[in-house]
Amino acid sequence: MLPRQLTENKMALFNILSTAIVAGINFITVPIFTRMLDTGGFGIINVYSAWVQVCTIFVGLQANGSIASAQANLLDEEQDSYQLSILVMSLIPFGIILATAVVFLQPLSELLLMPAPLVICMVLQSFGAFVISLFSMRYIFRKQAQFNFALSVGLCVATTLLSVALILVAFPAGQEAYYGRAYGLMLPNLLLGVVLFAGLALSRQGRVRLRYWKFCLGLTLPLIFHALSQIVLAQTGKIMIQQLQGDSIAGIYSIAVVVVSLMAAIYSALNNAFVPFMYDDLSGKTGEEVKQHHFRNYVTRFTLGSAAFVLMSPEILKLMSPAEYWTAIPLLLPLAIGQYCVFLYSFPVNYEFFRMKTGSIAAGTLLAALLNVALALVVIPSFGMMGAAFATMVAYLALFLFHFCMARYRLEDRNYPAKFLFGGLALVILVAMGCYFAMGLPVLRWLAGVALLSVIVFRIRKTRTIF
Repeated sequence: MLPRQLTENKMALFNILSTAIVAGINFITVPIFTRMLDTGGFGIINVYSAWVQVCTIFVGLQANGSIASAQANLLDEEQDSYQLSILVMSLIPFGIILATAVVFLQPLSELLLMPAPLVICMVLQSFGAFVISLFSMRYIFRKQAQFNFALSVGLCVATTLLSVALILVAFPAGQEAYYGRAYGLMLPNLLLGVVLFAGLALSRQGRVRLRYWKFCLGLTLPLIFHALSQIVLAQTGKIMIQQLQGDSIAGIYSIAVVVVSLMAAIYSALNNAFVPFMYDDLSGKTGEEVKQHHFRNYVTRFTLGSAAFVLMSPEILKLMSPAEYWTAIPLLLPLAIGQYCVFLYSFPVNYEFFRMKTGSIAAGTLLAALLNVALALVVIPSFGMMGAAFATMVAYLALFLFHFCMARYRLEDRNYPAKFLFGGLALVILVAMGCYFAMGLPVLRWLAGVALLSVIVFRIRKTRTIF
């Protein structure tokens, strides 16, 4: 029992440290970029980043999403060959998309409301981002969290420093400074992706085999719709606000999304550490008591942390941006509730991945994305940014409920008690409502937030384990 527990804590520690450092760098630099870029430029960069995520899905055909299934269904000695094979496979869609972008550059620029050079940047960054995400999954499932730590922190530092340098050197007057940020994001992603790709190809640890392409595409074609729908869910608000209300309002809305992404980053780190051991629990490699212990610790600590974040988030936004962005503060509450629903959804959807039911995963996310778009079309013209935030929250709640019902009633998943999940959601909603009425009482809110964080620290010290 002890070696396993130490391994869990080590993995969780590296994931949390990487998230904390990356979030810390972002926390320090977002105020810099909100001041180096005006609200319009900040909006352009955030919408550009959203389109990069969309393009990354098609460049890589979501092949990184097959690493977990390959780990569970292929022999250990096949893993390097499998990963090299799908990396080579990605060169085909990347080449097609890059050629299309070059040939139809001007129409794409007009369609995406994006300067033409950023369209090419988008495709190049997408390829690098796909390769990096695949290596991140490689390290996670090899339980080499220290390499994932170096990868994520190194990339964050490189993109930040290069972006600031390019803005200061190439755009000192501030005109079109968003180009500096875009190039600063693209170049490290592309270069690091090429180095990782070449390193695996030249290591001769694996061979390209076409049969792995069939295995991969059978799993990931449904995941393309899943991943695309996830991006629609996350980015509909800012893209539609840009289309309907302009770059400046999109920039203000984006700062609320950026602040809530701190909560999303913590979730991502914990989920990356939790999933490999969750699969061990579901496979029967541990007892029922251990499984429930992991689950209850994880849910309790993330729920208390989410409640603390909600209480403290208005001041976090103020620290990260000048006063012209502060009208986004009310958006934090529905967006944070939506992000908590993403945490809840991870339990049933990870079970669906475990059962290799990728079709139902894609269907649920697609339906939630369509719901988000439909709601946004109705409410944004009347309620603006707040309408977009509530549409996103409702869509994420629907996503959780769909997958909960799918896993529990179709796949007969009874591994985790529902009362813990719904009890946590009720608590976060109640705290968000209390925060709304106590918006003018920052000292009271922060005292409550610090108290909740203290409970988490006390429980971790008492049990000597993250989960």
